[in-house]
Amino acid sequence: MRALPLASATWLAACQLSLPTPSGLAPARGDGGLDHGAAQRDTRTTDATQPLPHDAGGDAASGGAWKAVTSSVSESLYGLWGTDASNLWAVGAGGVILRCQGGSWSRATSPTSAALQAVWGDGAGHAFAVGAGGTILALQGESWRAEASPVTTDLTSVWGSSPSSVWSVGSGGAILRYDGTSWTRATSPTTSNLLGVWASSSGDEAWAVGEGGTILRHGSAPGAWVPDASPSGSTLRAVWGRSAERVWIVGHGVILTRKAGAWDKLNPAFTAKPFRAIAGRALPSLEDDVWTVGSDGNLARLLGGTWAPQPSGSSATLHALWIGASGEGWIAGGGGTLLQYRP
Repeated sequence: MRALPLASATWLAACQLSLPTPSGLAPARGDGGLDHGAAQRDTRTTDATQPLPHDAGGDAASGGAWKAVTSSVSESLYGLWGTDASNLWAVGAGGVILRCQGGSWSRATSPTSAALQAVWGDGAGHAFAVGAGGTILALQGESWRAEASPVTTDLTSVWGSSPSSVWSVGSGGAILRYDGTSWTRATSPTTSNLLGVWASSSGDEAWAVGEGGTILRHGSAPGAWVPDASPSGSTLRAVWGRSAERVWIVGHGVILTRKAGAWDKLNPAFTAKPFRAIAGRALPSLEDDVWTVGSDGNLARLLGGTWAPQPSGSSATLHALWIGASGEGWIAGGGGTLLQYRP
């Protein structure tokens, strides 16, 4: 993927948007989607918070920059997932589904007008999207189709470890699991709204987070979800990890880090605006490379043990985030916002 800078500082390449005129789509909503979250080893004892010098749009640690990509859609985008920087899916308001394939974004046919809040795939042709009213979509070949859902309440997040082990969470503490055949409702120890879920590559360990500082864990007790002691009463919106015990959670005014079986709580100044999504990659030398995004273009990065605010170049609410193995990244957000990062 090659980006061509324009005078407007907007990148059109990487994944350009090729937009057919769809029919039957619901009108675009504003930025008020459902609350939701937007994947080794580490030896540091604490994640510090220290600003790093940078110029507008750039990242001093790696020399990269986030740049706006023309999307030509007005629907807010709430979920983002991909296998690499030129093969991604984005979902959002009014059931909108965008696909980036081989260097161009296009609008895919959607079987729903419900707001889609999250999307996840296994990299082998299987993918799921979830959203309002218990909506569940599954990718079959090149087409999305509606799946039977055991709930009618909103689903806010989805993550899995394989096509036969996928979790989704949502309103009222709902927890669903897909076993490769059907979705069923799992026993939940909470009625709090759950906003984010993440599962380890083995599928045996998973974490879910939500309102009131709720943290749930699956795997510490065989086959059950159990509450985990939370150091925060704030709304927790998203969770991501690189192993069952190396996990990060973000939310309203807080970043939590899981190390040595406990949660470290950070309240740096740049968390005053809610963070809504988190993603990263493992580095052999710098240990962790983790990004988080949120309201009003809020963006921060953990690199080499230090959290620091970074310029996004956007004032939109940023809902979803994807980071590739080579450090490339995509952000999706309000009003059809798409941002691309090149290290």
